[in-house]
Amino acid sequence: MKAAAQQGFSSRTVAAWRAANLLWVVAGLILVGYGLLAFNAGTKVSPLNNDGSQSLARVEHIIEQADRGVAMQDSEEARAVIPFWMNLIARIESSQYVHGSDSLMEAERHYYAMAEKKRHVLSTHMLLGVVLMATGFLQFWPAFRRKHRTAHRILGVVYGLTAVTSMSMSSYYLLHTEVADVYSQFAFFSGLWALVVLSLFSLSMATWSLLRRDIAAHLGWQALAFGCFLTAPTQRILWISLSPFSGGATFNEVNIAVNVLLLPLSFFIGYVLFVANRNSSPAKPAAATLSAAPAWQRWTLIALALGMGVLSASLLLTNGLSGSSITKSVAMASAAQAHDASALGPLGLLAFACLIATMIAGIRLLASPKGVSAGTRATIASGLLASMALLALGYSIGMPSHAHSVAGSAYTFNGLLMLVVVAWGAYYVRANDPGKAREICWFIVLLSMSPALTYAFMYFFDAIDLVPSPFDEKGHGYQLAAALGLILPTIAAHLRAVYSQETRRYAVN
Repeated sequence: MKAAAQQGFSSRTVAAWRAANLLWVVAGLILVGYGLLAFNAGTKVSPLNNDGSQSLARVEHIIEQADRGVAMQDSEEARAVIPFWMNLIARIESSQYVHGSDSLMEAERHYYAMAEKKRHVLSTHMLLGVVLMATGFLQFWPAFRRKHRTAHRILGVVYGLTAVTSMSMSSYYLLHTEVADVYSQFAFFSGLWALVVLSLFSLSMATWSLLRRDIAAHLGWQALAFGCFLTAPTQRILWISLSPFSGGATFNEVNIAVNVLLLPLSFFIGYVLFVANRNSSPAKPAAATLSAAPAWQRWTLIALALGMGVLSASLLLTNGLSGSSITKSVAMASAAQAHDASALGPLGLLAFACLIATMIAGIRLLASPKGVSAGTRATIASGLLASMALLALGYSIGMPSHAHSVAGSAYTFNGLLMLVVVAWGAYYVRANDPGKAREICWFIVLLSMSPALTYAFMYFFDAIDLVPSPFDEKGHGYQLAAALGLILPTIAAHLRAVYSQETRRYAVN
């Protein structure tokens, strides 16, 4: 405090610095806490601690008893073979919910039925979680990184080697496992492969950027890679936090929503990590001034907006998902009908109108070079209306289920995420920070394209016959399309921020 005062910092600045460091400490404790849970899960699966056939018999007994309504979380069997966090969910919701047959126990059954070599690989992958989370977090904590440069570099090497090792083990598991044996099957199997490829590519780009001395790009790609790794703790947090709101749905039905929002939420956290680190860096002496976006960016956005508008209109004009032979092959009939009952009504029309208005406002924004423009305010205002309409539409469609698949979860999360970035943008407008406000508006505009992107992916999956039978009949294509409709805008907004005019204003360190 005295040192800060001597350097001319106000008491408010010092308080903000301390609050920020406290938040970083809390975040670190959460990640390390997850790492310990992953370590606990790894010790359960390891052949060194549990015999496969004996543990499999225990799992079968737990499932049978839980299906009968018997609470198993405190039983000897559960403590021996079930991870701590699963037994925690049983205390929050019920043993039948997490230990019953329509739950994650199908994965536990598969783990103990695997050959010992695969169990060694999978358990080691889990055990590495605590190293990955601890070293990864320290790469992004600004106060630690800037004060301990040597430790930052050493831990960076440990983090990178751990990440590559962990992803190699994931690849081994996926290459030697049938899709039907992976938990949540084709939808999650595809997501796992996507994480392996994207994380390794991002780490490679981060290394290349570091060799080029482009620290901002290095930080941005590292944040995207860490977003991939954050899917593990985020998934467990979602499973635990959503359990009190299951409303009678089974664990696997609630997990449909988790499948849809897991990756975009984790990538958004990666974006927040990048922005927090960038904004805490010193500004360059001759910071770049804000200018209008290049013509190619404006025309690209116009083309995207037109395309998304045509896709949305085609959905409404062809009687929705259930009125198209293409989407009917990707979304089950019952899921399509549940979607159309609300999406083709007033709520759906309102939501799509607000989304188109947000895209149009974004086009206007790109032509504005100075200050907090009318385009910025219009984008935030229309984004707010769109987020509220999406939340209402998602609520109207309802919770996902085996019969309704994605249901309203994608619209709901789209609305929630858009609401967060709208509030963020409004904060920057009030602070009269046009560069950051424009960056957030890009995020808003890209998110407004999410529903139309979902429909586009449904058409694309049908054209290439991506989803094999019988997974297409279970709505896995619908889940993948909804997830990608949210993932692409989030990653695009992240990468645009990494290479934006706003980022070039900072000497990122």
